Amino acid sequence: MKQAKRQWLSMGMFLLCTIGLGVPVQAGSAAPPAGETLFPRSLESYGDQDMTGIMAILCNRVQAEPFNLAATLIFFCAIVHTFLSSKFMSRAQRWEHEHAEDIRQGQAEQYSVH
Repeated sequence: MKQAKRQWLSMGMFLLCTIGLGVPVQAGSAAPPAGETLFPRSLESYGDQDMTGIMAILCNRVQAEPFNLAATLIFFCAIVHTFLSSKFMSRAQRWEHEHAEDIRQGQAEQYSVH
């Protein structure tokens, strides 16, 4: 019962945050007043329509907007993490079983951390 209540609370908080984060995005979708820059930049503003190859386009966009490098690296790490998550889980479970065995054999304390 307590766990079900906690799950509903977590789901409610997630929905509240999702809706709360969506409101500023919708409010900011109007055209900016004169003299202000549009964020995010339009793809056409980079001037790389004639470039071929993803690396050339990425280098051009990083030179134009350095934050694109951070965004690209974060995106790349997220993709790598997605594909490696099963390896992470496998290793964590193996360590958990090894640690449980060490506790059972008296080589580690019961509430110790691996």
